[in-house]
Amino acid sequence: MNSDDISTYYDGFRDTRMSRYRVFGNRRLKLAANRAKSLIREDDIIADFGCGIGLVSEELAGAKPGVRVVAVDISAANIEYAKHTVKRENVAFRKVGLNNGCETLKAEHSKGYNVLVLVDVMEHIAEEARSDLLEELAGIAAENAYLVLTYPSPEYQRYLLAHQPDELQIIDNIIERTDLLSEAAQAGWTLKAFEYVDVWMSNQYIHAVFQKGETPLALERVRRPWFDVAVEGIGIVLQFPFRVGRYGWPAIRLRK
Repeated sequence: MNSDDISTYYDGFRDTRMSRYRVFGNRRLKLAANRAKSLIREDDIIADFGCGIGLVSEELAGAKPGVRVVAVDISAANIEYAKHTVKRENVAFRKVGLNNGCETLKAEHSKGYNVLVLVDVMEHIAEEARSDLLEELAGIAAENAYLVLTYPSPEYQRYLLAHQPDELQIIDNIIERTDLLSEAAQAGWTLKAFEYVDVWMSNQYIHAVFQKGETPLALERVRRPWFDVAVEGIGIVLQFPFRVGRYGWPAIRLRK
């Protein structure tokens, strides 16, 4: 399967399916965007790899002030559509092939990306090329950058193979958890979160979050919004008399 065949396939996919997502929305993409947005900080530089028509790119661009997004896709039709429909000035769309996606992203921002997002991309990468892609992504990632991967669960892929094979795309691999974690670790990514996500069926998709670095994740005090801290404190004060009445005065120390 060569790059031109894949590009042609996804050019057609824009009109048969993806443009409908722009009009009617898509729950799968919305959940994936929300997962990535939860990791974005002000002034982050974000890479959206395999961006399609830019629906997730658009969401990421509005996540926090100062954010910039560079979005790449193999389909010229998708990129053309994205450029005409996504109006945010802090998103740049680029048409790239499978072999030079990371090169293009690096050329756009050589200092490294803070968040790298691949929504429904990894299952469409040839199995033998997946490790190399994870290494290339690490090469364009900033220190402590996040990598967000969303993809169909192995269970859902097997369901499609058995019951709806026409739903499978030109390349549509089953990604086993052990394989992905091993490949990611070898590429210098540390697992931060791994979750089955219900979309239209239970356990239908996987959301995996990695952080760049082979050493244990750094522990830092979390800075919480003052309003959340205040609400929690008021709740503790209001409930304190009832809890003391039920459980007694808290012990100064616990004895073994």
